[in-house]
Amino acid sequence: MSPPDDLLAELEWRGLLADQTEHAKDALRSSQVTGYIGFDPTADSLHVGTL
Repeated sequence: MSPPDDLLAELEWRGLLADQTEHAKDALRSSQVTGYIGFDPTADSLHVGTL
């Protein structure tokens, strides 16, 4: 498995993907993709969505 396929398989296994298309796999294979984890460690507080 290539890294993009590994990423999609991992996200799906964790229940983080409800649906995906071949286009998503093609996009991951064809270019570098940057992910964002969604919290700012410099913020004054964190909320339950970041835990």
